[in-house]
Amino acid sequence: MTGFASAVLTFSAGCFSYPKNAKADFSKDVNAFSISNYLKPSEKKEQSRCETGRGLWERAINRDGILITPEFLKNYPAYADVEEFNNSRLSQEKITHLNNLLKIIFEDCKRFGEEAIPQNYTEMIFLERYDAIQKFSAFIQPSKTAEIIGLNEKNPLYLELKDNLFEDDYKKIPEILYCAKLLVHKKLEAEAMLSDLGSETFFENLSEGKGDCSDYSFAIANTYYKLCEMLDRNDLLDKIRVTIGMFVSQGKPGLGHAWIDYVWYENGKSEWKSAEVTNSDFINKNDNPKLSPILFYVYDSEEKFLVPLISMRNSFEGSFYKHSYFAHVLPVVRGDIK
Repeated sequence: MTGFASAVLTFSAGCFSYPKNAKADFSKDVNAFSISNYLKPSEKKEQSRCETGRGLWERAINRDGILITPEFLKNYPAYADVEEFNNSRLSQEKITHLNNLLKIIFEDCKRFGEEAIPQNYTEMIFLERYDAIQKFSAFIQPSKTAEIIGLNEKNPLYLELKDNLFEDDYKKIPEILYCAKLLVHKKLEAEAMLSDLGSETFFENLSEGKGDCSDYSFAIANTYYKLCEMLDRNDLLDKIRVTIGMFVSQGKPGLGHAWIDYVWYENGKSEWKSAEVTNSDFINKNDNPKLSPILFYVYDSEEKFLVPLISMRNSFEGSFYKHSYFAHVLPVVRGDIK
């Protein structure tokens, strides 16, 4: 995944845009994750170190997500620091403060690398991830993606989808998403880590037929949006979301990952389900795969599972796409940072 698909966590240029005239030693910025903890103080003390698996994470995750708004961000004191930093309104005292803050961020990331539990995530790490996914919004260009992958009214997979579209909307969503996955997988070959946060690099990767998990996720989301447009079903756009988070396996520190969640309806209720969109085990690129059966590989066991951190949903308003962001685990407020 862009910037954070590595063996553990990758540190690279992230949310900070360092002002040229400031003298400080921000030689590196942090590209990491933020998660929070819903545990009460008494529960923390009683928590066993071996309780680092799925059960602990499930208590921290909000599957629907909490809409990230300016009011939401005001709950985190570090947000004002980041805003001030990005706007270059820094006194020397503030620069010293942020240098001290950066040291703590690296300490937090190191701690998470050693023990991947919810309470090892802080607000600053969360804000960096939020800034990163906002940069990813530049990738949302369905028409440009469709042109690169060859999606048009004569595409065989599109014609098959159009002729065999399920009557029920709750079945249409994964069906359209699966068609989008097939279209992208016939174009791309998976590579572990490729692009930076720039949309030009993202589209270069698509044109060259390669991609990491963020490239796949945004390419498939774009293709889904384009298919919805072609089918005159823009009302289904926000029924999927691009999610960034981590992959936990065998209790080891999480690997950075991106995937797509989609809305599934059953017994009159809706829920978000995860779809692993980079894995190509079920796709033979030399064939023209049928849309049925719809197969989404997911990591969903006690030993291997996904932890959603922040997601992006898109809707069409007028002539542009509106981006909405959701937090799925709240960050720990670092009140001890001075």
